[in-house]
Amino acid sequence: MCSDTSRGASTICQYPTCDKNVWRDPDGSFSSYCGMTHRLAMANISPAAMCKVSRLWDSVDGSDGVGSFDVSA
Repeated sequence: MCSDTSRGASTICQYPTCDKNVWRDPDGSFSSYCGMTHRLAMANISPAAMCKVSRLWDSVDGSDGVGSFDVSA
C-alpha cells in the first residue's frame, strides 16, 4: 500500500462506527483503518452498500453520515 501523508497518529479509522485511531505500520506509515479486521471488512463492502449505510445514518441522527451511530437505542 502506498504511504499517505494525510493520515497521522490522530486519524480515526474509516470503518463506520469505529472511533479508534488508525494502525501505524512498522515503516512509519499509517493505515486508513485501526487494524486488519476493519480493513478486510471494508474491502468486502460494495460502494453501493456504503451509500445505503450513509443514507441510513443521515436519517437516524441527521448528520452528514460521519459521526456516531448509536445502536444501543
